[in-house]
Amino acid sequence: MPGHHSGAIAPARSLSALVVDVHPRQSAPLVAMLEQIGTRTSTVDGGAAARRALGENRIDVMFVYERSWARDAEVRRLARDRAAPEHRPVVLVSDGTGEVAVAPGGDVDDLLRLPCTSFELSWRLANAARHHKRVPAYSSGAVPAEASVAEALAHFAHLTYGRNLASPHVQALFRPCEAFNGDVFLLARRPHGGVLAVLGDISGHGLAAAVFAPVVATLFHTLAPTAANLAAVLAAIDRDFHAVTPSAVSLALHAVELGPGLEHIEVANCAMPPLYLAAPAGQVRTIESRSIAAGVDPRLFLAAGTRTLPIETGERVLLYSDGMLDASDPRGRSFGAGRLRSAVQLAAVMGAGLIGEVAGDHAEFTRDMAASDDASVVEIACVPGLIVAPPAARDGDPAQRR
Repeated sequence: MPGHHSGAIAPARSLSALVVDVHPRQSAPLVAMLEQIGTRTSTVDGGAAARRALGENRIDVMFVYERSWARDAEVRRLARDRAAPEHRPVVLVSDGTGEVAVAPGGDVDDLLRLPCTSFELSWRLANAARHHKRVPAYSSGAVPAEASVAEALAHFAHLTYGRNLASPHVQALFRPCEAFNGDVFLLARRPHGGVLAVLGDISGHGLAAAVFAPVVATLFHTLAPTAANLAAVLAAIDRDFHAVTPSAVSLALHAVELGPGLEHIEVANCAMPPLYLAAPAGQVRTIESRSIAAGVDPRLFLAAGTRTLPIETGERVLLYSDGMLDASDPRGRSFGAGRLRSAVQLAAVMGAGLIGEVAGDHAEFTRDMAASDDASVVEIACVPGLIVAPPAARDGDPAQRR
């Protein structure tokens, strides 16, 4: 999900990456992102050049494109040779929209779907750092604490965000107050070609987030591809989350579903601050909470149902957690709902990005003060590039075209 992410997992030392691609110019965005997050990166077109690079340079992680997977089998085996002093992780890169033909496993450690964010890319680098730290640790019979933390963070990120839909029309900014973020943003394609997005705020953070965020993600990605409507999807998440969590743990959430026509948006606000819809002409609509949080009482959750509202193409949606409002400046004043609403209104009138205006004003206000709660903000642009036609319409069904 391209956009702005803070709180990315930074490797303990600068890592070196080798990008193997028969079309180096097509891999330029990946190389640029690797360099942006401080990775020393080289690109080769495979074959002898890749073998030479692996033999002559310290390579911590190798990225191999799906389109040249079969051709680069020898290079993959060389990188994965466990007889070598260090095992170099191999990441399979997929830049298509369909299913990946080669599943992770065997001689690949991880899967990177493009487009992605620097936040997601850093997970892969954290995995690489984990491999290098474990080699000397296991030889001495002890695992350093740093290796355990890096491995836990990488595993948490993969379980929570590894199945998210990637779209350049959705941006997210995370500011967790601890290593494990209790705010979770999930995005998936719906059977009708539209998208479903949920920003959830799990009560507590740190260990609670580490345990329950992957649970929420698994429930979401199990239900999103089904034909169930938004209310039914959320009710199932509430029911299952309630069944597996202690009574003190709840899940406040914003949920929005966009259909393929971009004419309506269905929304649910469950114990979260107001979410905003900003029209291209500058009008801003507010959607207040009408439900308790998920995981509290299935009999009361979403009792008022969801709301379906007309939208215009180009309308933008802003979701955020209450950590944005509770953040303090050096004098102890809270950012507050009024200031956030003013930033949204200003951006809407100027035609500027909502997340840029809100995040910029938030950073200027807090002046890097330590966060006391997880703070997250998401912007979704309701544009044709975000959705796809339903399968029948793509196949030319006249009934779907009428």
